[in-house]
Amino acid sequence: MKQFRLNQLTIHPQSGIIMILAWFTLCLLHVISYYHRISLNVVADTLMAEFNLSALALGNVAAAYSYLFFAMQIPGGMLLDRFGPRRVAMAAALLMGTGSLIFAASGAVWGIWSGRIIIGLGASVVLLSIFKFQGLWFKKEYFSTLAGTALFIGHLGGILASWPLARAVTLWGWRIPFVGVALFSLFIFLMIARLVKEPSGWARRADKKDPEAAPEVSLQEGLKIILKDKRIWFLFILNLGVYGSFIAFTGTFGASFFQEVHGLPREEAGVLGMIAIAGMTIGSAVVGVLSDRLGKIRLPLLIFLSGNCLGWILITVSAMGFDFPLLLAGSSFLVGFAGSVIALNFSYAQKICPAGCSGLATAMVNKGNFLGVVLVPPLFGGILDWQALEAYMPGMNLYAYAFLGCLLLALVALISAYMVEEIPSSKNIPERSDESGSPSVYQQSS
Repeated sequence: MKQFRLNQLTIHPQSGIIMILAWFTLCLLHVISYYHRISLNVVADTLMAEFNLSALALGNVAAAYSYLFFAMQIPGGMLLDRFGPRRVAMAAALLMGTGSLIFAASGAVWGIWSGRIIIGLGASVVLLSIFKFQGLWFKKEYFSTLAGTALFIGHLGGILASWPLARAVTLWGWRIPFVGVALFSLFIFLMIARLVKEPSGWARRADKKDPEAAPEVSLQEGLKIILKDKRIWFLFILNLGVYGSFIAFTGTFGASFFQEVHGLPREEAGVLGMIAIAGMTIGSAVVGVLSDRLGKIRLPLLIFLSGNCLGWILITVSAMGFDFPLLLAGSSFLVGFAGSVIALNFSYAQKICPAGCSGLATAMVNKGNFLGVVLVPPLFGGILDWQALEAYMPGMNLYAYAFLGCLLLALVALISAYMVEEIPSSKNIPERSDESGSPSVYQQSS
């Protein structure tokens, strides 16, 4: 059997190790992004008490992270296609660090809300930067594996934002951990400036006369290609349903559910939240490798999304009073593990769109994630505030109604996966080109 070496991952073997270190540094930026995405779950009760927030108001604070995140996906894709991942990722690190400091120093609701918005603005382009970078430097047959691994690393931030954050809040209060994350963001900024590069032709991209410039698709052409492709819209809907529900559970209301319905203390509730995030972390590493090994994307989508539906059924059952530990832990893990399938949607989008608008394609799919994060937590909180619902089915608490909504979204995601056709794996797909027949960035860089 031929021995595999890390240098084989990259288009330029002589710079392979450096590019892997640069890619890993961008993944650490995703760790910070994911920490902020999940961390509100652990400090939710503290913020509600300190700032006198209702469940709906807390849902809106949680969604503040995603307002600009959602709005910036298409512009972020354009920025990456134009300026490259290095400068965009550096700006992201500075914004997340600044937002984290504002959040930690806030003495009023507007302050924590503003801090979350600034964090979301920076975080909005982190994952897109990783995918753009690996599209420029790494061989396409490893895209799904690398995408899954990037999410695996990023989700470690979610694990840090569960039990470890709960323990830190118990010891030092809720503000100090966010100051620490702000300082780490500055360190990653310096690492990106040192390690992350673009191919030599990238800087001359705007020069139409330079034959070595990377091929470019205009914004109008790129948007036309993406918006007319119904497969992109099905992936958009899929991500909205799966990820919006996952964040409502792990990032906002899951800890409160375990504490209020099952009577668990904060740190035990944090452990169950960590199990859900660990499920998505492990699943992200598994699903990309599985897809590349099978040579398929749609089949893993259908398998994992079916598991996601089962997970929400089990969580809904647990909300009705069934609280034995195996059910709580198993259903939390399954929702996370099966929800990791969203990693494949980015790979799918990369394969069906021209290289010159790959940033826009992944941005559009990612936009579905964060429309879900904008919509689902406030809706979840609205259901919890809607006391009249308890009269319709006595004995069924409001969390069960909210989780039924998550199950409905999971079913919609499963139907969306049925609506897209199977495509070959990366290793079977031909080199991409734009519509004019120009070679892709992969070809130009090799």
